[in-house]
Amino acid sequence: MRRTLPLLLVTLLALPACKSGDGPKPTPTKVEHEVERKLDLAPDRVPEPKPVVAGVSVELANETKICQRTLCIGGPGEPSSEANVDLADLCRRAPGVLRRCEDGRCTSAWSTDEWRRALDELIRSLDLDANGKVDADDPLCTINVAGWSTGAALLAGPLVEGLIADGRVSPERAKVERMVLAAPWKSDAAPTFTIPDAVRNAWIYRNTLAPADDCSAKWESGPWLSPKPICGAQTNCWDYDYSLEPALAFVSRRGARSGAAIGHCNLMGIVAKIAPDNLARGIEAKAEHVPRLSDGRPGGRPHEPDPNTAP
Repeated sequence: MRRTLPLLLVTLLALPACKSGDGPKPTPTKVEHEVERKLDLAPDRVPEPKPVVAGVSVELANETKICQRTLCIGGPGEPSSEANVDLADLCRRAPGVLRRCEDGRCTSAWSTDEWRRALDELIRSLDLDANGKVDADDPLCTINVAGWSTGAALLAGPLVEGLIADGRVSPERAKVERMVLAAPWKSDAAPTFTIPDAVRNAWIYRNTLAPADDCSAKWESGPWLSPKPICGAQTNCWDYDYSLEPALAFVSRRGARSGAAIGHCNLMGIVAKIAPDNLARGIEAKAEHVPRLSDGRPGGRPHEPDPNTAP
């Protein structure tokens, strides 16, 4: 017995000391699992969900050092129709264009039934200090507009009038620097329409005769022929009548056509190719690309001299 006791003591002393909490843990109960699950879902551990933008939004594209805004309104038919696509292509390249976006897709031409929303978005984009007003406290911003058919008539009438009458915009800022109208038309069938004095420069492209295959011949009151624009002393107007040049070929985005073959529905294809100079630079297209003006004078600008060619 005396020999066994020391051996037992030695064995016990050789074992590692046990610390509090060591050893196998009991299986968590259902209540403990529930606590852990709730901790995992604590607000400070759950990532914030990404905001979902529903409905129509607006994107400002092609911003320049000098503040500019371009707003475009399409005509009848779907946005995918040829003329509306041609207008969107013209405006896609314009400075500071307000693009309409929905479901991940954007277009540079608004439909006629959304012109009020388009005008409101234009005014919002001009309010750069976000105080609800467009006045001398905001940087001066040039406004340009373009439209085809009924959209062109809306621009020259209700939209510019709405810009002028809107209480958020001071009179000195309610000005349109450049306006491009392709085949403007409205249902009252008046022989003339007036370009507001708030427009400084207006390029009007129209036809006074319709080819037999023009799509507007099938529309109510067709074929659609544009009335003559009346411009005041405050506005520089270029009124091009393609029907004055029946034998002359004009190259459009969709091939060459003679003046006699140009009507309400295919005119926008020509304007889309030559009017970027109007919207972006505020100058006429080259002389060989436009017909005579409606008063019979030659239209267009001469070729600019090549800087690399000696005089």
